[in-house]
Amino acid sequence: MTWFVTQELEREFGRRFDVPHAVAVNSGTSALMATLWSLELQRGDEVITTPYTFIATSNAIVVAGGRPVFADIDPATLLIDPAEIEQAVTPRTRAIIPVHLFGRVCEMDAINDIARRHGLIVIEDTAQALGAE
Repeated sequence: MTWFVTQELEREFGRRFDVPHAVAVNSGTSALMATLWSLELQRGDEVITTPYTFIATSNAIVVAGGRPVFADIDPATLLIDPAEIEQAVTPRTRAIIPVHLFGRVCEMDAINDIARRHGLIVIEDTAQALGAE
C-alpha cells in the first residue's frame, strides 16, 4: 500500500508544480544528494551556495564529492546575492544551489542568467519554501 501512496504523491506533486517527473525521497537532504550525484562531481569541483542555511545543503555537496563555495546573502532579503554568486564563479564551478528561505524565493532570473552564461547547473533547495513563488 505504501508504494501506492508514494506514486500518488509523486503524481500530485508533478501536477501541482507542472513538472513531468517527480520522485519522492525520505528528506530534502536525500533529494539534494541524489541530484548532486547525478552530476558526477570530481575532486575539486565547486558548487556555489549560501552559508545562511541548514548544514545539510553544504553536507550534500561534500557527500557528492564537491566543494562548497559560499556566496554571501543580500542583507535586505537574507537570500543568496546574485552579485556574490557571479564573483564566486571559477573554472571549477559546476553548479549553483540557491536556497529559498522563510517562504521567500531567491532572484532566480538573475541566478539562471549567471548559470546560462557560465554553463552551470542550478539546483534549487526549496525545503524551507516549497510552493513559494
